[in-house]
Amino acid sequence: LVVAVFIATSSKSMVSYEGSSERLLNDAANEYSSSSTPRMNQPKPSDDVVKKHPTSLGEDERLLIKYIESMQYPSSCTGRTFARWPGGFSGYGSQIGILVRSLVNGLLTGHTTVVGPGYHGKHPYVSKKRCPKRTITGCVYRELSNCTARQGRNANLDAEDCTGWTQTAFDDLGRRAGLKSSHSKIWYFTRILRWLMTPNEDLQKHIDIFREKFFPRISGEKSLCVHVRHGDRKESKQYPDEQYAAIVNQAIYTHGFNRIYLMSDDPESYKNLRALIRPPISTIPQEYFAVVNYTGNRQHAANIVWERQKYDPEKGVSWDEALLFSAIFELWIENCEGLIGNFKSSFPSIMFFLRLADSPFEFHYDMDKGGTPSLCLNHMAPLPMGHITDIHGVKILGHSSTGWK
Repeated sequence: LVVAVFIATSSKSMVSYEGSSERLLNDAANEYSSSSTPRMNQPKPSDDVVKKHPTSLGEDERLLIKYIESMQYPSSCTGRTFARWPGGFSGYGSQIGILVRSLVNGLLTGHTTVVGPGYHGKHPYVSKKRCPKRTITGCVYRELSNCTARQGRNANLDAEDCTGWTQTAFDDLGRRAGLKSSHSKIWYFTRILRWLMTPNEDLQKHIDIFREKFFPRISGEKSLCVHVRHGDRKESKQYPDEQYAAIVNQAIYTHGFNRIYLMSDDPESYKNLRALIRPPISTIPQEYFAVVNYTGNRQHAANIVWERQKYDPEKGVSWDEALLFSAIFELWIENCEGLIGNFKSSFPSIMFFLRLADSPFEFHYDMDKGGTPSLCLNHMAPLPMGHITDIHGVKILGHSSTGWK
């Protein structure tokens, strides 16, 4: 059996605050209550967005889900025109990103979205021993559709093309679904993403396993999720650990976080950030992952990804990396009130929008653009990020609800 080591020395922050270290917000005044803390206006999101996690569905959400399922699970698949999820050889988060874009494009154009034929759609993070078809849908999340690509024609929709994501197109989707109210593109996108990423039975079992091992709920804790992406993403600007630490420490100061959940593809970041960040850092031990032969300058993930399947029931390892990563998505969303990452990486962007389907993070920071997460959403109006305050030379972002309804 793999032995898990939970790394945490204290649930109390070492940062000194004037007033409560557990929460700096005065909810009644909706502003920071400590006189020593720089003040930032924090507009509260609308009632249409804010719900307790997990959410209880409103009428329009139920109607949208009913429509999605009527499109994705039709009574007859023969002779239909399908939007095809192309799959392809990419990272796990990128696969989810391409999948949700394919689904949105299919729904906007009135087509059922299916897994593409042949090899495409299979993912090497999914163990063939655990789930022979090796697709994210069905093996990790709900089945995408009861139809297959060979049962109909190809609609020839480009999964990377989001130019059709206009408000008019989403309004038309709402009319077809019978929604009672109008909603923004962000509202539709987050609900479609949440439907798509509904855990299957195997994933839910592992969410419960990892919650018990690594995510104990401790009274008075306020947690910040930090995703540090180095490794193979050479096309994205890299940010050193010291820069991540500066943002984290400022977020601790302004928002009272006293627990940090850290995840990185760079083993050195775990060591460096423990020396640079004050509150306890909690991680899932590296032996739970299957990354091999990391040198700090590894080849593209495609060249080593076949070695990443951890699944080995005979040794008590019941998960592969697809289950592990997806469980982390859910548990970070469940436990954290803040998120820091490079949003050019799919992992924090997906987490941001998945959480937004229930309620927004109290705090988030994009290392790359200073507050503009994107999953093909560059074709939408820029996301509102609220007031930006420069604190000790570091920009800290609040959130706004404008445009999220």
